[in-house]
Amino acid sequence: MQPFAITAPCLAIALALASLCTPAPAQSNAMVKACRGDAQSLCPSVKPGGGRIAQCLQQHEAQLSAGCKTQLSTIAQCSQQVKEICGAQASTPAALRTCFAAHTNEFSATCRSAVLGN
Repeated sequence: MQPFAITAPCLAIALALASLCTPAPAQSNAMVKACRGDAQSLCPSVKPGGGRIAQCLQQHEAQLSAGCKTQLSTIAQCSQQVKEICGAQASTPAALRTCFAAHTNEFSATCRSAVLGN
């Protein structure tokens, strides 16, 4: 598995995209749930927000669970696609949702599945 390379802003975009586009809340939280235990054990004193937890998880990449690594890899892939497909259109969560809806078929099957829960 390739190491994930994701910046805090890209993680925020991907998580916002997932939470805004997935019809079932349980599905939209899949990415977050996969890393919740890792964040609690590896980053217990890190205050949420501003990508701080994402940065902490990156610093502990070697210690992450397989499920979290897989989800973070998917987030990194989707974040890159959001950047390439939506660009400046993804400046707000509402704009991001609109862009994803308009360009759904341009995203990879992996990204569509992660976002839509299919």
